[in-house]
Amino acid sequence: MKPAPVEFEGWTRRRWALTILVVLAAQLALIYLLSDWASPPAGPSGPPTRFCWLAEPTQPAPESELPWLDDPAQFALVTRQGFTGPIWFPAPGLKPPVREWTEAPRWLAPNVNSLGAGAARGVEPAAAVLLADRPRPATVRPLPEDHPVFTNSTLRIEGDLAGRALMTPLSLPRWEHPDVLRPSTVQVLVDAAGRVNSAVLLAGSELAAADLRALELARAARFEPLAERSGGSGLAWGRLVFHWWTVAPGSLPAPAPPPAP
Repeated sequence: MKPAPVEFEGWTRRRWALTILVVLAAQLALIYLLSDWASPPAGPSGPPTRFCWLAEPTQPAPESELPWLDDPAQFALVTRQGFTGPIWFPAPGLKPPVREWTEAPRWLAPNVNSLGAGAARGVEPAAAVLLADRPRPATVRPLPEDHPVFTNSTLRIEGDLAGRALMTPLSLPRWEHPDVLRPSTVQVLVDAAGRVNSAVLLAGSELAAADLRALELARAARFEPLAERSGGSGLAWGRLVFHWWTVAPGSLPAPAPPPAP
């Protein structure tokens, strides 16, 4: 047979209160026993401190005339006014420069010996002038004797049509214009029979009549036909570049009137 387990019973509120009161009483007793209750000794008795307010000082103190006493670091740092001041080398006094300073005018005396020398040099022969050491300017080479000189408008064929002969001669006119005209470039599509199927203006000149005339001449052009056994579609692209010759306005003769019906 086993004994029944003993159940622990906690402290009651009354027991807690008595324990706290006992500990508090013990602390107060220790403080009372360990305290020194002896009274401190009285200090020496002397005359009481008195203050006197002065509206104006009767005579200035000699220390107030020293401006360096306003520096709070006077005795903490090494300065000429400290106790090591006498052993320092005296610094030379610097005089500030005068800002508004002007120099007195100094007139140059004329050289009497050189008077009239300019007139004498004018009589002397001119001296040779030395040119700077620079490369000679580029000169334009003259055209060779066999170089063709154009006096009328010309046509240049470019692209795939450069090797095909032009069967129809084209009469290129001259234009009255105060300045040089840019070339009129026309792109053409030519078939195997040599006929122009398409003509498109790629780059025009400054004269609308010249560009229109270039399109008319390009559509009317006929090229050498290709052989029948040549392979491919026979279509070829090319460019006709018209270089216009211009003359001064009023230089060309008036056109002849149309014949009477």
